[in-house]
Amino acid sequence: MAANEKLFADPDSRKAALGLQTGTKDLIWLNPAGSETYAIQNGGVLDPKRSDIEPGTPIYSFTTVTSELKWMIGRDWWVDRISLDQIIRFSQVNNVSMGRAVRLLCCVPLEWGNELNFLIAARTKVTLAAWRGLGNSAAASADLVSPTGRVIDRAGSETPARNDIAAWRCWQLCIPGLKAIGADATAWLTLEGQYQLGSAATWICS
Repeated sequence: MAANEKLFADPDSRKAALGLQTGTKDLIWLNPAGSETYAIQNGGVLDPKRSDIEPGTPIYSFTTVTSELKWMIGRDWWVDRISLDQIIRFSQVNNVSMGRAVRLLCCVPLEWGNELNFLIAARTKVTLAAWRGLGNSAAASADLVSPTGRVIDRAGSETPARNDIAAWRCWQLCIPGLKAIGADATAWLTLEGQYQLGSAATWICS
């Protein structure tokens, strides 16, 4: 049994892996009373399947430069070595930063909060259950505010999935529970390395 078996078995864990936005403000109301709602799918992975990660397996994640352990290993989203190699290869072939390669292949909009200029390498200590799948298109929004403070419009970047192109296809892992326990994830993971990827832009606006 996986160390995070109970967390993985929670139906909400698969919803999170699918990118379903289940917060009240993100639901579409199907009737005026709001008794019937629909959760929007945005980001996450397509058709997530269970994938057990055995002890001693290296996994990798991208974030903003940080020295806080909870932000390094206390995160649910990772890639395996094969996907990391795919990201590195895409970066080199297309002459873009690794951070931008992550945004494109893993569908991470600019507004989703970090610069993706820091690579975290970890190794599993125990068996962990993960949802595995190909990235799904994602879109972010940001308020455009007038000088008086009134929201006048919304805009944001989009990262469409291109799984029809082999070079853009990147498998991702969503491991339920790591974010919830934060720095205590050292019970499940060993931090093996942290690498700053330089200051190259992770996004190029058109």
